[in-house]
Amino acid sequence: MKLKEGEIDIGHTNGHEYARCRDAAESLGWNQRQFNDYMNNPDYYQWEDHASNISHAYENKNKDLSKLIKEMKQFEDGGFMW
Repeated sequence: MKLKEGEIDIGHTNGHEYARCRDAAESLGWNQRQFNDYMNNPDYYQWEDHASNISHAYENKNKDLSKLIKEMKQFEDGGFMW
C-alpha cells in the first residue's frame, strides 16, 4: 500500500481496534485510566491510508475476545509494560 501525503491516518493494528479493546476492558471492569494505560502502547498503532482506515477495511471482525482479554489480564498483572 502506498501512502500519499495528506491522506495518512494513524489507525489501530489488527486485533487492537478501539471497539474490541473497549469491549474487552469493560468485561474486565477496567476504569478509564487502566484502559488508557493499556492503549498507550505504540505497537497498537500503524500508518494507514485514510480511505482504508475510515472504511475499517482491515479490522479484525472476530467477536471472540478471549485472546485479547488474556493479553489484557497479563498487562493488568504487570506481566509486560511499555
